Amino acid sequence: MKSEEFSDLYWKHYIMIEKEFKTTTKYLSIDYCNFKAYSIAYAKLLLQIGSEVDVVAKELCLEVDCNSTAEKINQYAIEITGRFTEFTNVTVCCGSIDLQPWKEWSNKSPDWWRVYNGVKHSRNLTQTYGNDTQENYKFANQENVLNALAGLYQLEQYLYSLIKHDPHEETPLPGSRLYKLKDCGWEKKQFSRDVILYVDNQGCLFSLTPDTSYEDM
Repeated sequence: MKSEEFSDLYWKHYIMIEKEFKTTTKYLSIDYCNFKAYSIAYAKLLLQIGSEVDVVAKELCLEVDCNSTAEKINQYAIEITGRFTEFTNVTVCCGSIDLQPWKEWSNKSPDWWRVYNGVKHSRNLTQTYGNDTQENYKFANQENVLNALAGLYQLEQYLYSLIKHDPHEETPLPGSRLYKLKDCGWEKKQFSRDVILYVDNQGCLFSLTPDTSYEDM
């Protein structure tokens, strides 16, 4: 897979979902005190994100092993963490908030993934996560959407790292307006937003820009 195909098939979809989530921050800031707030808008986003996680995780497995037959979250875990042993320890930064959306993936599915399935299949049924017991749809809150989107973002970055792309473009453009990765070597990567500047061996300055801007996606 080349970077153009990655952008068209996966990254542009991610950016569109991220932008939709960002519109909700006009009314409810991303903050720990708002984490338990739930809404229909969050439920819709969670369903979109969960579906895209399934698509991107499956593609990542195929990039790791072209003969992969993984098609469920626990099967993705075996293949992805088998190839990237640090995967569950990577931190996704969202401003001052640090997230580890795949922290316990080697042992169980993330809570946000189980919430996604609950909202998808039985949103009116009661479920317990941690100290909270309530209907599944009430778990479609800011915290779970933020973690789910961070989980998708991390999958996208790992998929991009395996495909053919300009070596100066370490992470895809246009860059996320919400997240970046750190820990396990990711803090050394350049997470640019709209342009990458570099100097070649002859001392000439070059720039890389996305074929479609963040605003136009």
